Amino acid sequence: IILCRLRAIVTSTRALRDLHQAPPWGRAPYWWLRPYRHLRRCLVASAYRSVPWQRPIPGSLCGEYPDQVFVGKRDAVTLDEVIAELREQADKKAVAGMHRVGINPRGTLGVQIPKLQKLARRIGVDHALALDLWATGVHEARILAAMVDDPAELTEEQMDRWAQAFDSWDVCDQVSKYLFGRSPLAYEKAKEWAGHGGQFVKRASFALMADLAVNDKSAPDEPFLEFLQ
Repeated sequence: IILCRLRAIVTSTRALRDLHQAPPWGRAPYWWLRPYRHLRRCLVASAYRSVPWQRPIPGSLCGEYPDQVFVGKRDAVTLDEVIAELREQADKKAVAGMHRVGINPRGTLGVQIPKLQKLARRIGVDHALALDLWATGVHEARILAAMVDDPAELTEEQMDRWAQAFDSWDVCDQVSKYLFGRSPLAYEKAKEWAGHGGQFVKRASFALMADLAVNDKSAPDEPFLEFLQ
């Protein structure tokens, strides 16, 4: 079984590398897979499922994105240390670019998502730190808060409070993806917020619906049909 999983990882990784990096007339033996997007996605999913530390968090409603698994607490860090590190990575040019695509520049440092993911992996799960990060109001700190928070400790009051505080579409989408979508309250809130008057609260509802539809593979059709009513 282990050898089969390793073979799947190697084959899928090589296929992806060749699909994205090599021309069809070069060294890519899998170039003929390019038109078959569904098959390519299956290769990716097979590789991700074969890696033990990338399996879904126990108790989660849905499967995780490959960059979404930050299980367990690792380095003990303080709020001041995290904010200082984020400010060191600030990029004014990135902030200007984010503003051009409709991201609120207020309180934004311009730290890219891959850097936040790397920092989140180092921190691990820390609910208390997540609450402190959110309270700072810093754009990237709030996204990082969603990455390190524990869905098992997420309450309805916290979800409502955070959703009401959304001031940018990317914070809304990232929090829905990394935190809200992994909560047992996800279906309930997706339905409730669909009729909300707030722009970003309603967006969070549709972001949750999309996330659940893609990742909750075992869900029946009924909850999704209720979303259409």
